[in-house]
Amino acid sequence: MMRSTRAPRTVPPTGVWSSRRRFGSPVLLLSCLLALATGLALLALGKLLVPSSPGATAPNPEAIADAATVRRLYTDVNDALATGKLAPLDAVLAPSFVDHAAAPGRPANRTGFEQELMALRTVFPALRLTVTDLVADGDEVVARVQAEQATPAAFLDIPLPAGWPVWGGIDAFRLADGQIAERWGGDAPTASLDPFPPASLTLPTDAPTLIVTRVTIAPGGVGAAPGIVEPTLYWVVSGAPTATLDAVYAPRAEVTHGADRPAAGTPAPIAPGATVALVSGDLVRFEDTRYTLRNPGRDPAVVLAVTTVAKPLFGGTGTTGVTTVVLGNGGGMALRPGPTVVAVGRATLAAGAGLPGHRVAGTELVTVESGTGALTIGGGTVSANGTTAETTTLGEGDAELVAAGTTEETRNAGKTPLTVVVVAISPERPDTAPAASSPESRSNDDATPQPEWHRRGSA
Repeated sequence: MMRSTRAPRTVPPTGVWSSRRRFGSPVLLLSCLLALATGLALLALGKLLVPSSPGATAPNPEAIADAATVRRLYTDVNDALATGKLAPLDAVLAPSFVDHAAAPGRPANRTGFEQELMALRTVFPALRLTVTDLVADGDEVVARVQAEQATPAAFLDIPLPAGWPVWGGIDAFRLADGQIAERWGGDAPTASLDPFPPASLTLPTDAPTLIVTRVTIAPGGVGAAPGIVEPTLYWVVSGAPTATLDAVYAPRAEVTHGADRPAAGTPAPIAPGATVALVSGDLVRFEDTRYTLRNPGRDPAVVLAVTTVAKPLFGGTGTTGVTTVVLGNGGGMALRPGPTVVAVGRATLAAGAGLPGHRVAGTELVTVESGTGALTIGGGTVSANGTTAETTTLGEGDAELVAAGTTEETRNAGKTPLTVVVVAISPERPDTAPAASSPESRSNDDATPQPEWHRRGSA
């Protein structure tokens, strides 16, 4: 609902917030959050929204409407977490929405907010947000929020502990014309986790290798495959590129859409000569074919490519506005030839944050996209047998291939955000075999917990 812009205030209002400049002062913001946390805001809530006695001044209708809008936001967020549908957010978030509480690595706008919701939907499948307290004053609303997760969460094959920070405990909003224009938060998440759909590859028998490449396509840019390609996987990180299949050399190609798309999670063939529109979270698989990637949008498109052969991804006179950077190149005895399931995830960690230590079920390739990371490994469970862990520092373009049975932990060792790409690799199993994360599926791998390291720089 749209309504007219409010007249400028001449006297600072009373209550939890005092002026629009209040959000620019960390001291005032912290004081307000502490007041809410200690229960003082409950008294303010009663004064603002409920007449204290017969004949008392009625509550501000605009404040009540703003409070209702914020409550609807959480309803729509919970619906998005449950269904993957983002369209209802159109009614509550302004087009110019600014998210000052964005998770590390997310753009501080509506796109970043929606990306975070879709990532949370995948990693925390039963996550729900509950508003326990709400305070409205003028065009500002403060909410105390409780995040509830009923089932275990995991990022790829990495279990996340209970209490993993997914949402700040307090949100503060500014509204304009009936929509949420800005959001602030306390205890903001220290990591953003983006898992992508898994895919199948056949690793060659001769020196099996996986190469991870970041591809950036400028607006209007075009990337044309230089010839018949080896198995190639593309995961869309951001932007809205398109993939066009050659009309003649196109025997094997398929697309798997992410959340909020028709038939999400189910691979579908791409017809020869067809063009497929892609968004963040989608996966395209090419093999023995030719193709072209384009970016018709206004923003750069970023995709992650995984290949089994070190060849140029694009070339020829038809390629323009495309930048490729090899993030990691891992190969050796830790990779087993033959049909393989590859799952890719991208994690951005704030300073001091890290992915939980875990025992690698299959094989992991950890590559650093930006920042400085510390990778600690040990044979078996370090805390149980006292094995001395070995820590290595990884910079941009470095990669480590960690074999099955190894205890591994990745942490941000720098002062700026660390972005890592994790590739979980496991042999393809029949449908009747135990799940990849089950104890039965790990029994053979655990029998030989010998880590193998292959460090590579940028190509």
